[in-house]
Amino acid sequence: MQIITTKKENRHERLGKSEQQHLDQVANRLHGELRLIWDMVSDQERDVSNVSRKLGVNRATCSRVANTIRRPATGPDVILNIPGVEGLREFVTAAQARLGSPGLGDGANGAIDALEEAIRKYGGSLRRLRQGLQAGDASAVPNGASTDLAAVSEQEQLFNVSSRIVGASTDMLVVVRLLCPVRGESNRIDGISCTGHVGHRSQPGAMPFVMRQAQLIPFAESDLGALEPGTAGLLESFCSPNLPRSTARQRTSKDYAYQSLILGEVSHEGTNVFRATRPAQPHPHPAQRSPAIGEAWAMIFFPTRHLVFDVYLHRALARTSVQSLDVQLWTPDMDQTPESRWTTRLPGGPQLKMLGTGLERAGCSVHPRHVELVRHLFDRGPWNPDDFVGYRCEEAYPVWRAGYRFELDFSDSDSSTD
Repeated sequence: MQIITTKKENRHERLGKSEQQHLDQVANRLHGELRLIWDMVSDQERDVSNVSRKLGVNRATCSRVANTIRRPATGPDVILNIPGVEGLREFVTAAQARLGSPGLGDGANGAIDALEEAIRKYGGSLRRLRQGLQAGDASAVPNGASTDLAAVSEQEQLFNVSSRIVGASTDMLVVVRLLCPVRGESNRIDGISCTGHVGHRSQPGAMPFVMRQAQLIPFAESDLGALEPGTAGLLESFCSPNLPRSTARQRTSKDYAYQSLILGEVSHEGTNVFRATRPAQPHPHPAQRSPAIGEAWAMIFFPTRHLVFDVYLHRALARTSVQSLDVQLWTPDMDQTPESRWTTRLPGGPQLKMLGTGLERAGCSVHPRHVELVRHLFDRGPWNPDDFVGYRCEEAYPVWRAGYRFELDFSDSDSSTD
């Protein structure tokens, strides 16, 4: 049989942008399918040796699968850590035979087929494909910072066009999330969510200004609570004076409570609106869910020039989780499970920057009052910022109608925060 080598088979050139994006999607699909199978094994048996014995699969193969799903779902990390195609098929076939769940592994087999096709197309072998991924610097990685001029230009064009269509835009969206375990109750999470629009402008007849926040419902009777009764959560000291009359509405779905803040016509010269809420009841710890994943979101409702998205995790949460960031196409189905996020994940995206503990590095050049805002939120806890680790996503012209998703993966954690 004649073997036809691919163009890149004998060269370790880094992959092009379109190749990286396609490979990123393939790898993230595989990551989600492998996690789904792994989570079918009971909690007590998820140790690699136990999984190997239960499935009758080589321990090294199970170890590589475990190392893959315990990492953030970024394309290069998945490709660099997975077993070979034959090892993957052996793992999935064994899971289908031993776990006894109808249809289990069908999606994984499709993901492996897609991976095999990508290997053939871009590398000729998994080893060469890995070498291609490692050939460039960090900026060549699909999940690296979108700093090239073409990408920025495209997102700026989207901003310009969407602003005209919507008739409104925001100069800067500021999102800050504080998350910490409830004192004395390590299995429950408390927190504060803050969203701010700086320089929001609208034309007559434009889409109305509505701020929505979604929170996972821990109990049926839960609702979202404002930090100050009767203010709809508005942080008056950070808002423009004489804001139009506002109303707050709430609705619930199966898993989420949605609260909307609706303002009257806003100034075409620019209005500042900051709002903060705190759940009426603490949430269950994400480690108690399957998969053991927590999420925080910055949703781009209006065309926006600049995004500043901060998440502050208590040391106990930061220590026991793996943090990552991706950008998701915003769909009506907010209730989809985290392992299916690969179906709506956009290629590329900004980097996640660690700010460290405390507020020493909390400053932001595009938002002069940022440290003041974050300190204000900590004071409302009240929590000590030195007990928290900060993370930041910052991007010019964030993708309109996308969700910037911060993920906390507790798969390898026992959820103990004491």
